[in-house]
Amino acid sequence: MKLNKFALGLSILLGASVLFGCSKKEEPNKPNPNPPIDEGGDEEDKHLDVLFLGNSLMFFNDMPKMFEQMATIAGKDIYVDSVTQGSATMSLFADPGTTMGHQARLKISEKDWDYIVIEPSRRATPWEDTVYQAELAAAEELYYLADEIGAKLLIYSVWGNNTGNLDIYTQNGTSTSSKTGNKAISRKQHTKFMHDFSKEVCELVDGIVVEAGYAFENALAADQSCDLYYSDDKHPSLAGSYLAGLTFFGTIYKETNAYMSFDKGLKNADFLKEIANKTCLENLVPDLEDKEDETPSGGTAYNLLCVGSNYMENYSVKKMFTQLAKDADNIDVNLEWVLDGAYTNKLASNASTSCGATLKEKATGETKWDSVMFQITRRITKSSTDVETSEHNALKNIISTYFSGEDAPETYIYTMQSADRPSIFKDEGSNYTKTSQNETYLAQEGTDYFEELATDKWSDCGDPVLYGSAILDYNSTYSVSASNAEMGYMKACCFYNSLFKKAIPTNCTYYYNLEETSALRIREIAANWCL
Repeated sequence: MKLNKFALGLSILLGASVLFGCSKKEEPNKPNPNPPIDEGGDEEDKHLDVLFLGNSLMFFNDMPKMFEQMATIAGKDIYVDSVTQGSATMSLFADPGTTMGHQARLKISEKDWDYIVIEPSRRATPWEDTVYQAELAAAEELYYLADEIGAKLLIYSVWGNNTGNLDIYTQNGTSTSSKTGNKAISRKQHTKFMHDFSKEVCELVDGIVVEAGYAFENALAADQSCDLYYSDDKHPSLAGSYLAGLTFFGTIYKETNAYMSFDKGLKNADFLKEIANKTCLENLVPDLEDKEDETPSGGTAYNLLCVGSNYMENYSVKKMFTQLAKDADNIDVNLEWVLDGAYTNKLASNASTSCGATLKEKATGETKWDSVMFQITRRITKSSTDVETSEHNALKNIISTYFSGEDAPETYIYTMQSADRPSIFKDEGSNYTKTSQNETYLAQEGTDYFEELATDKWSDCGDPVLYGSAILDYNSTYSVSASNAEMGYMKACCFYNSLFKKAIPTNCTYYYNLEETSALRIREIAANWCL
């Protein structure tokens, strides 16, 4: 069965001007000159049933239920349910042969939903078309399912990654895809891509775009300190999920949220409500063009490449380190990543792997790196002497191939904290194989071993950045289990001390969102380990 393209085109021509997200794009950062009159929409007094189908960008902080609470407290008669799974794509929900596809069909059949929310996947990227096309086909299939019960599709247009990079996937089955690389992309560029992608889905299925990504950008344009991201700079924080829920309220009910008492305990709830109103009711379109002067001018540029696993980039370390360098020394840091969840130097040294290809691209590109930081993989343990030797040799090969010569960048060895009783791996030639054995020691001993490698055995590869030792020292000294914010700030301080070879100036008052006492304690311990 195929969509009637003439009927669909006619409906779009007649209705697109009133469908938010499918209307003509306004000038950046200028409200719609003819905003909707705030008299409430057709849904004001009607009972609504809304079904959400999506992934972790949807279920973080239970956003669908948060939206239901908002609407209920605002006096609306509404029922919300959801079917979600981490990394789920529209292709997964559209495929009846998958568990999620089966669950979605069962849920859809339970009642005559008024709205079904679908979420174009971030696995679609600007550099690869197979996932993009598979998602469009899946949206069409979900349209048929919705149309059978008279439901309208809402297209959840999400925000861009704030990590500076994006994994690339290739579709390799009806509802499956695999990672094939990684590319640099700014948050704004990614938000724009996701908006354009969502708009194409909207036009295909005669839906309505819920502009959560635009709301994020409008909020950040108004207040750069607005903390909308979880520590991984991909998922939403509580404030981010709250803002996303507000965009559903504004899109569905077409009325102001100013009277809504529901604030989830957020100090900036009124600010986020105002942003949602401007996004949904005034069609405020953010400026998504990257500008050269977006970072305050006048600073010294510093290019840092970090190579390792996802553990290296988590806890918002990029955000914290770049701001710390700016506030402390007026240094504008450009930090880029080469990441792989199972990172090893052996993997990175092989240009035929996605990780190796990304490293080669960045190492041989136009950017002149001031420093390159390599993570010691946690596949190295005290018993895995063959893995340690292989990793050391692979790193020396990477440095001699890409980062040697008169203008070579400084290189650094970054250590994580060890796990308790870590698994023992063996070098099997093409990869490292996990054995059935575990080390008998705890995290402190394993972390001490990483310190020994970075400061002694691998000293020919670069200077140490001993984050693992520093964070364990902090936990032990103050009898705490460091929070995500504390771990991120510790990483940022270790980066600063190691790269700039000095203590953070006492007049620098950038503490992220930590109490000053905690931040100063972290600075002291980081300096003890990294100076």
